[in-house]
Order: sequence, then structure tokens, then C-alpha cells
Amino acid sequence: MPAPARTHIALRAAIARLAKFYGPPPRPPATDPFELVLWENCAYLVDDARRAAVFRRLRRDVGLEPAPILAEPLAALADIIAQGGMLPLRRAEKLHTAAEIALDIGPAELRRAVQRSPVEAKKLLRRFPGIGEPSADAAPRCDACPLASACVWCLTHA
Repeated sequence: MPAPARTHIALRAAIARLAKFYGPPPRPPATDPFELVLWENCAYLVDDARRAAVFRRLRRDVGLEPAPILAEPLAALADIIAQGGMLPLRRAEKLHTAAEIALDIGPAELRRAVQRSPVEAKKLLRRFPGIGEPSADAAPRCDACPLASACVWCLTHA
């Protein structure tokens, strides 16, 4: 096995210093790619605590699978995610769109693509609302965070 590149070692050292000062990074909110798409779209311009509260309510009241999200009327879905910032009806539409795309791709196929091929995963993920180039970049990735390419967790565990 070849030795890690010097920049990789310097990056690991910098991350170790940051972790020592700030503590370990929090775990990602979900590990399933579709759930992370929901995480991105259920709230807008709010802090992580508020986004997490909205995500928990979505999980509790509707679930995080595509079919139940699509079956939920837009107005009811908007009410469930209302605390997630501005334009709740628009965000509800995005959740419906994401659910339609996930059903078209197939949730199992989406999970396989993320594990199998960063290029294929990126192509599929960019079909979802709110998932642009930075969010869809699946390499490097780790099992805990398939969408985030530059999170501290991925950089230290890839």
C-alpha cells in the first residue's frame, strides 16, 4: 500500500487539531441518500437545530419513504414542515418532486448507485431539487454520509 500523500497527512493533522479544539463532528442526520435529500429540502435558511426538529416531525408524521410523502397532500405536508423557514408550500412541492424522482429511480437503486459509483450517484442525485454540484459530489464518501463530499466526517473516515 503506497504511503499517503503529504497533503493528505497535513489535512489529517489539521482535522485532528480542529477536532481536539472543537470536539468530534456530529454524525450526519441520516445515512440514506433519499433521506439526505429530504433533509436538504424540508427546511430553508434555518439553523441545524431547527432543521433537525422539522426533519424529526416529517419522520414522525409522514415517514421518510417516497410513497407516503407523495401521498400526503401538499397543504398538509406544508403544515408539517412550516417551522422550517420561508415558503413552506414551495418546500412541500420540492418534497413531492423528490419523492417522484426517488420512485422513478427506485430507492434501492439510488442506495446502490451511491455505494457503487460516485459518477453514477452524482448523475442521479443532481436530478433532485436542491441538490446541485456540491451536494451531489459523492467522492470521497463514507457509509455515514453519502452526499457530503467535503464534510469533516468524510474527510477523516474515507
